[in-house]
Amino acid sequence: MIKKHHSKLRLSEEEVKQALEFQGAKLSFFISRLNLTEAEKEKLFNFLATLSLEQLLIFTENLENIFVNEQTQDVDQDFIKKINDLKTAYEKESHELSEKVISQLDEIEQRINQGKGDK
Repeated sequence: MIKKHHSKLRLSEEEVKQALEFQGAKLSFFISRLNLTEAEKEKLFNFLATLSLEQLLIFTENLENIFVNEQTQDVDQDFIKKINDLKTAYEKESHELSEKVISQLDEIEQRINQGKGDK
């Protein structure tokens, strides 16, 4: 797989080496963030040793997605709360404005009806 991509991308051997080192560092970072015992990590590393490069890249990408989702979950919840607070404030203000307009229209109607009664 690497040779296939290597020839398409025309990467030098050094660039391929750097890309692999970067992917390895990413994988190591995400594994270190997992809540696993040392024995579980050892089993995971033994499993990873059986994967192809493509499978390792997919595994790393999946770990990254899980990590990002966990890290942004609080941000998402805060954003949803802010949106809901804005919605509530808008609905309250909209209701108050509607009540004010209705009250003003009622006053205008009363004045019109008083003017008709004076004639």
